[in-house]
Amino acid sequence: MHLIWRRYARAGYAPPWFYIVMAAAFGALAVWAAVRGDWLIVAATIVMAVVAVAGSRLMRRMGGALAASERRVADAEDGNDE
Repeated sequence: MHLIWRRYARAGYAPPWFYIVMAAAFGALAVWAAVRGDWLIVAATIVMAVVAVAGSRLMRRMGGALAASERRVADAEDGNDE
């Protein structure tokens, strides 16, 4: 998961469906672990589902901030500094 997350973090953000699928997969894993009685996995997957949902908002904001920063740097290099 770390490699997938890094890829989308480097790109700015992932499409919204990616985070929905990831949170749903963690939710399904939590249910499966609860049926088996593995409460440590249940807790970990619930935390990961929350992180996936929170990450979607964070990555979207970071992507917008990165684009704004790149525009500002490009304007400054072109001599159009405000």
